[in-house]
Amino acid sequence: MFLVFATASISFAQGTDPQQQLENSNALDQGVELYNQGKFNEAFVIFSSRAEAGNAAAQYNLGVMYDNGFGVEQSDAKAIEWYQRSADQGYAAAYNNLGVLYLNGQGVRQSNRKSFSLIEKSAELGFSEAQYNLGIFYLNSIGVRKSREKAIYWYQKAATQGDDDAVEQLRKLGVSFE
Repeated sequence: MFLVFATASISFAQGTDPQQQLENSNALDQGVELYNQGKFNEAFVIFSSRAEAGNAAAQYNLGVMYDNGFGVEQSDAKAIEWYQRSADQGYAAAYNNLGVLYLNGQGVRQSNRKSFSLIEKSAELGFSEAQYNLGIFYLNSIGVRKSREKAIYWYQKAATQGDDDAVEQLRKLGVSFE
């Protein structure tokens, strides 16, 4: 039995223009604070505004809300839409969560290969949960040829970023990690 993780955590602002980054950061910080307080409706208003303006983190956050039904009616279609819009801008966590939806056939036709491809993109962008997930894919031959060596490689990448699950998997595989 194995678990592939989609992240349900909300993300903060990203951007390159300093003024836009500050505005997005302030709004998204407020939205994250409201979300963490369980004030989902208020967080939704903030995330929606920023998402419609093209902010990838806000788009991802809406995807999480729709994916899990936090403050909104759960909707696979809307989760996919917002994750895709965020991923189209290179947002790593969005690729991971889309990949998990494809793995589970949640709102899309189930596809191990498509799932692998999306999660691999996320892992290559440095997202530790996706790196851990790739370890699972390689170890269990999900959409890819089984490879203990590649599983260890991705678990090590995730462990380097502090992923305790990856450290545990390395231990189970007899690989020490410091």
